[in-house]
Amino acid sequence: MKTFKVYKHPIHRFEAINVGFSWPAFFFGRVLAVFKFLSLLLLVCAVGSVSPVGATIVSPVTDEQLVKNAEVIVQGVVTKIEHRISDRKSPSHAQLPHTFVTFYVEKILKGSIAGSSNQFTLRFLGGPNYKRKRFLRVEECPDFDVGERGVLFVRRNERHICPLVGWMQGRFRIIADNEIYNDNGREVWLTTEKKLAFGNAHPLPEVLTHQRGPNVFARKVSSEKQPEKPVSPPPPIQGTRLSADGFLAFIAGLVSTLHTPEELANLPPVKSANPDQPFYFTQPRAVGPGSGPPIPIPTD
Repeated sequence: MKTFKVYKHPIHRFEAINVGFSWPAFFFGRVLAVFKFLSLLLLVCAVGSVSPVGATIVSPVTDEQLVKNAEVIVQGVVTKIEHRISDRKSPSHAQLPHTFVTFYVEKILKGSIAGSSNQFTLRFLGGPNYKRKRFLRVEECPDFDVGERGVLFVRRNERHICPLVGWMQGRFRIIADNEIYNDNGREVWLTTEKKLAFGNAHPLPEVLTHQRGPNVFARKVSSEKQPEKPVSPPPPIQGTRLSADGFLAFIAGLVSTLHTPEELANLPPVKSANPDQPFYFTQPRAVGPGSGPPIPIPTD
């Protein structure tokens, strides 16, 4: 039996979350690992080894939750990626790497952004610590590259470790001008019941490779043991595969259905994160083992 600590953050609201410093763990798969981890987040592992840990708990979100819980829904292109270590003003603050992703906003489907600029920046927990030659990655947080276009369902920017509704579920990719995929590269469909569904996964370069400085890293897809009994493929989706335009039209329709004009008019503008301003991250506290079952991470 593997023993590890479960951490709860008093402000950023994450529990039973897996984070780890490991170049191989970041670039080669979804299973996270810890390698010579920071003392404040130390998991039980042998010196010089890489110890896998369990999966992050993120609940699936419905179409309605995706739209209703978003403070702003934008279509944009990534123009800049910056990394900063959080500042420390008191012993309660942890110095952890964060990633600032800046988008040129092409279209807003719900809400508004503060200021007159079309540049909008989101802050995510995770990124490189160049001084210590380590990388912190939070599972279920999406990765971005300059030049990528997508649709983002934003919530609690600068107040959550992943400011997207449902984490990676709140990011959709626009490929080749008018193709739409989810974060993992799966087709987006509209069923006959007018619900979003995800079809076949495509080996998109945007999903499998990421630019980090002058280097390009690729995910390693490991083969799994085939089950003894063949598994029947899922039934085909009854509906229509959406284009990017079709997806945007569906989301715009949901926005008008779920919100009154008065509600939309009274939504406060969402502030853009500023990597040049000091920011703080309160140290997480241990809540286990032996303190009860892990609490699912809230999807909002």
